[in-house]
Amino acid sequence: MKPLTGLSFLTVGSMILLMTTSVLSQLESENCTLIGRWAEGSCYTVLAEAGIVYFGNGGYLQIMDFSDPLNPTLLGRIALPSMVRRLALGDGIMGVADYYGGLRIVDISNPAVPAEIGSVGQIGSALDIAITGKAAYVAANDQGLVIIDLSDTTTPVISSRLALSGNSAAVAIRSGHAFLGCGKALAVVDIADQKHPAEIARIELPDQVNGITIKDNLAYISANQGGLRIIDISDPSHPLEIGFCLENKRLYDVKFVGNTAYAVGYQIGLYVLDVAIPSQPIKIDSLQTLKYNRQIAIEGDRLYIARSSHGVSAIDISPIRAPTLISTFKTGSYWDGVDVKGNYAYLAGGENIRIIDCANVAGPTSIGYLDVGNYDCYEVKVRDHYAYVAASGYGLEIIDVAAPAEPVIVGHTSGFDWSQGLDVSGNYAYMADYGKGLRIADISDPQSPTEVGNYDTIGLAYNVTVQEPFAFVADYDSGLCIINVADVTNPAFVARIKSTRYTMGAAARNHYIFVADGDSIKIFDISTIDRPQKIGACSSFGFARQIQLMGDYAVVANAYAEIEIFDISDLRAPKRVGFYQTGYGVNDIAVKDDLIFALDEMVGLYILRFDPPTLIDHPQTATIPHNIALWPNYPNPFNSITHFDYEISIPSRVKIVVYNLNGQLVRTLIDEEQIPGRHTALWDGSADDSKDVVSGAYLLRIQVGKQKTDWKILYLK
Repeated sequence: MKPLTGLSFLTVGSMILLMTTSVLSQLESENCTLIGRWAEGSCYTVLAEAGIVYFGNGGYLQIMDFSDPLNPTLLGRIALPSMVRRLALGDGIMGVADYYGGLRIVDISNPAVPAEIGSVGQIGSALDIAITGKAAYVAANDQGLVIIDLSDTTTPVISSRLALSGNSAAVAIRSGHAFLGCGKALAVVDIADQKHPAEIARIELPDQVNGITIKDNLAYISANQGGLRIIDISDPSHPLEIGFCLENKRLYDVKFVGNTAYAVGYQIGLYVLDVAIPSQPIKIDSLQTLKYNRQIAIEGDRLYIARSSHGVSAIDISPIRAPTLISTFKTGSYWDGVDVKGNYAYLAGGENIRIIDCANVAGPTSIGYLDVGNYDCYEVKVRDHYAYVAASGYGLEIIDVAAPAEPVIVGHTSGFDWSQGLDVSGNYAYMADYGKGLRIADISDPQSPTEVGNYDTIGLAYNVTVQEPFAFVADYDSGLCIINVADVTNPAFVARIKSTRYTMGAAARNHYIFVADGDSIKIFDISTIDRPQKIGACSSFGFARQIQLMGDYAVVANAYAEIEIFDISDLRAPKRVGFYQTGYGVNDIAVKDDLIFALDEMVGLYILRFDPPTLIDHPQTATIPHNIALWPNYPNPFNSITHFDYEISIPSRVKIVVYNLNGQLVRTLIDEEQIPGRHTALWDGSADDSKDVVSGAYLLRIQVGKQKTDWKILYLK
């Protein structure tokens, strides 16, 4: 795996303002519009009720009829903002722990038309959820336990938050107590008063808690490498471990039929245990061929497993036979690479390739699928009717996509370390082979690609960009390695651009190279190739890992759930001018015409349009005009610091202040004469007395000469 991942402006007089988006979208984007989305991804959760199976498919809550498991039928599905991490059934509603999207409440009374009716965001990473009565309990990672009042499911309200030591990843409820997996411990919280929950006990465990299932007076803990731990909770204030089994196995979930427990581990399959004597669980059967298992649901003689990139498997657990696999419904995968050619987007991830028909960009659909076997696919490039795939240990895989609905493998190499990036130029494929550096294959015969040259870089090769006669290898903590490939049989080192963070991608144009370097993008003049000179840089608000060029803009894949757009018209002063938040983390991007195709690791493909800031001139009425261009502050909302960019065309007195919604002055940021040009103001959430303000909405006012404009910003501690 790759390490690491409206504001409406007021137009006044002669001011020049920028077009922006609505209040809703402004919280998620700046100068970007979502055109279409295909949200399939890994399956982490499954729930079965009354013959219907509910599961996560990346960003979709998917609902299917599995009465005939060999031919399951889609009833309905709904795309949610982030990754569907866990599900909990309420009265006619489904509560969804939607990772960065918080709690989402979906009306499932009509499974064919699921509808989101309520939500609570800004609660950290929602990893698990339990619903009892009129309350939802969310395990919110570093935010601890969040209790939400569901008296009105259309307007759920946070009752309380409880910070806990250790990241909260699992939650279960019993008799006025919440049991949470907090790192390597089980925490017990008294929730009798939902507005004032209190931790009353804690028991340390051998490893991280992945899941909690309560049966009678016992909590069964699925631990990361600690197997199944059995805790007596008859006295919640004094939990006591009484048994364990499957030690040193990575378990994720356990469910019960009477005294029979069914436990799944990530790589170890399904285990059947007799727990009639809880202190002495006994293994009675197993189905160890199943991998990537996350969660179990049981209904009758049918068991369903959420299997990450493999989808949902139906298992026969009739008592008269050993557990038997009936069928597997394929969901999406975890996604790494994307390329676009014609009307199709080609996605690489997990052990498969997906081909998405984007002729209707508002409604992209999957039309082709290929399972490549036991190798992870990281990057894809399409030339003519072939897709070239960086396929980990396989190296290079070549797929004929002349018929997009029926892709076919035609050739591959072998003997690679871990190929995860590539570029194609002429008759050669250039591959970034992790610990082995640059590998070059002759692809003139697609059925028999042959390695012809290599260069072992000193770092970890993540990606490669070719602008002949040079290959630029993103070498992670060793920076960007420039290699002369004029003679592909004897590639030669030219220069190295050192990294201040981690270099994972680059894009070349003429005699400039643009580098995605973790916390920033950097621009180098390479007209003297053996002595590259840095000429410009701009901070990224996440982890910049890939970069593509689109006219005067650089589009950056940010591993922290964003694409970022930088204006590079002035190479010496690049500026961030747009972003779009996706559901989890952007691994790759492609651009075609004026569209951006952003591939999120867990929630699939976003098709976006960048709307460059547009200056609007108004007739001048003043003798001396005061012209200004405003960019929306970023990020918004923010919790540490936010930036305000503006540009004035003539010498002017500029005053920028922050007010609360009662009209009281909070902070004066700038009050001075300024020269023409672009300027930046910063606010760190503090008042003029240096004390932090409370979370909430504030008004920012900028005054240039006699003209003013206000807009709303959101501060979250």
